[in-house]
Amino acid sequence: MTNVLEDFGAAVETGLYELLGATDGFTLYNPDKMIDYSDTPPSARYAFTFWAFPRNDWIKNLNEYVAFADRHFEQYGFRCNMPLGSYFVRKDTSSLLSYTFDGDVISLDPIHSPGEHDKAAWDRFLREFNDWSHQRGGRPLLNQSPFVTKQHVVDAYGDRWKKVSDWVRTVDPGRRMVNQFFSELLA
Repeated sequence: MTNVLEDFGAAVETGLYELLGATDGFTLYNPDKMIDYSDTPPSARYAFTFWAFPRNDWIKNLNEYVAFADRHFEQYGFRCNMPLGSYFVRKDTSSLLSYTFDGDVISLDPIHSPGEHDKAAWDRFLREFNDWSHQRGGRPLLNQSPFVTKQHVVDAYGDRWKKVSDWVRTVDPGRRMVNQFFSELLA
């Protein structure tokens, strides 16, 4: 019976995607994506990380991510309890730290609703996912990617990160306005 329900659910989902493809899909505007957790119990909250990859490498990276997640589960017994998210984002050079500065990207965003019982496992997964993404030339979205390291950011943003780091040293030599997160990442 379970297989019949899963097959039915997959057919409904496939039909929805085919309908969206035939009608040019839909657009989700930024304010519609904001979540206010103030009235949400901790057990109903979720967290995610966000790494962007060149559009042309997305299918390869998606397949490799599935293999990575399976290996991680085999080794540690942890698997994200929500589906993987992805966003297509067009090239944008209007910001020095745009993660789409070099071209269109599609993100891979593991999503999980961590509880007290698996917070450490989720954190380990995030650290390993960061390293996995870094090895594939991914770019982290800085305010959505916990546990990124200086090397991840330096490699992802290159000279642009050095320009930002140099600018911060120029305008704030005492680092009074730099929080611990950015202090550890600046080149």
